[in-house]
Amino acid sequence: MTGRKIVVESSESRILLKEIDAGQPFEAALLITSVVDDLVAKGKLVPGSQMKIGAIGVGVAVRGDAPKLDVSTAEGLKRAILGAHSIRRFYGVGASVPVLDNLFTKLGLLETTQNKMVRLGGDQVVPEAPLPPGQYELIINLISAVIPMKGWTYLGPIPEQFQMPVSHSAGLGASGDLALGRRVMTVLKEPAFQAALRANGFTAE
Repeated sequence: MTGRKIVVESSESRILLKEIDAGQPFEAALLITSVVDDLVAKGKLVPGSQMKIGAIGVGVAVRGDAPKLDVSTAEGLKRAILGAHSIRRFYGVGASVPVLDNLFTKLGLLETTQNKMVRLGGDQVVPEAPLPPGQYELIINLISAVIPMKGWTYLGPIPEQFQMPVSHSAGLGASGDLALGRRVMTVLKEPAFQAALRANGFTAE
């Protein structure tokens, strides 16, 4: 749609922010809204170019020999967590961390499930070791991160009472090809791109 080959780099906002701060040129950025606002203030994004993309919640995916799991209620999610062989989640940094800390605290599982936790973080990829027969593993992260995962089955969002949707925005890069960047920003408004966002868990703000 832009008439040019676009290279897309996907990672955590904090990792991309580090690259941007180091001077890596780019045409457009789609990041957490607070990060986008900071980049405008730093002059890394063109002032006034910000565009709201939508908000994303936290969801659950499973791999292994899982029974039919219902994570749509607090009771069902708690049963799924307690029955899991292991659970992957972020700690310390990451947009999902406050949501997960709140979730496990309110479910009364923050301390009791520590031995099941596989810590995600940074660029480190956790190997997917074979699971014992009859066992399953969960991953709880932003919906847009878990839906595309190969070998995993998306179960759905965590219950609404635990959600703290994370706002995302896009902005025009000040260091790249501004004409191309403007075309990229235009594509982000197209119905096809908006439909892809909705299919991956984004909701309008």
